Amino acid sequence: YVYCSMILLTPTESLAEQWELYINPVNQLLLFVIGVTFGVYCPSPQVGGSRVAITAFAAAAALFCLYPAAGDQSQIATGMNRLAFTAICAVVVAAAYYSDFQLPTPIAKALRFLGEACYSIYLLHPLVAMPIAYLFAWAKMNLSLAYLISAVLTLGASYLSFRYLEQPMIRVGNSVADLLKSRRASDAIPHDQRIESPETNLGKRLAA
Repeated sequence: YVYCSMILLTPTESLAEQWELYINPVNQLLLFVIGVTFGVYCPSPQVGGSRVAITAFAAAAALFCLYPAAGDQSQIATGMNRLAFTAICAVVVAAAYYSDFQLPTPIAKALRFLGEACYSIYLLHPLVAMPIAYLFAWAKMNLSLAYLISAVLTLGASYLSFRYLEQPMIRVGNSVADLLKSRRASDAIPHDQRIESPETNLGKRLAA
């Protein structure tokens, strides 16, 4: 992450000129790791922690807006600025995770969907937007409308992808992980101390 932001990417060129480097998965991996770390290794949010969490959230959001970075977008995607913005975003995520603040149900459901489908949105949005933008440009139509249509279609495609592709694969992955975990636990027990099931004993007797 540091190598990408400090060496590969440079603030002297526009982000558009360095787009292929910027979207390299290595340059984005730490952001995913931060989110996974909070979900897997941090303690569960505690009821009553909203005051501190909301204060941290507001402070980090304010710092994000007031942080002195000007010029092309490459200014915030390179060097120490990139690391500073990453740390600020990590605080925002942590504060949101630890807060027990309850949003209105419609907003909570919408944000939950965006959170669950974010990877589908990330992967699908260029596949949806580029053909539509190209078609609108060819027809000399308003590109703002193209972006609006792309956003709606991306959300729809992301829902279908999450519902009918990601969720089934997540269940398969969990099943495989549980199976491997149970096998490792079984292998850790000395053979002479294992309790064999009736089915296993019956199978041995039949084999004999």
